[in-house]
Amino acid sequence: MKIGISSHKHYGVQLRATREFFDVTQTELAKRIGTSSSNLSHFEKGDNTRGNGSLDTAIRYARGLGADELIIKL
Repeated sequence: MKIGISSHKHYGVQLRATREFFDVTQTELAKRIGTSSSNLSHFEKGDNTRGNGSLDTAIRYARGLGADELIIKL
């Protein structure tokens, strides 16, 4: 599966929509990727003050949803 996101909009918001499409809760995804649901919430909202907005986090997030490819359009 591929997940595509665009850089013009914070990718956390786009990944949240993907998570919701697959009917995965924040708690469930947080367990899959080894973080807290609180950190995941901050990431989805675009709160980078906790270091959650990294590309590494986006990749882990996508993999936690079962993606084997993350496409970022500039």
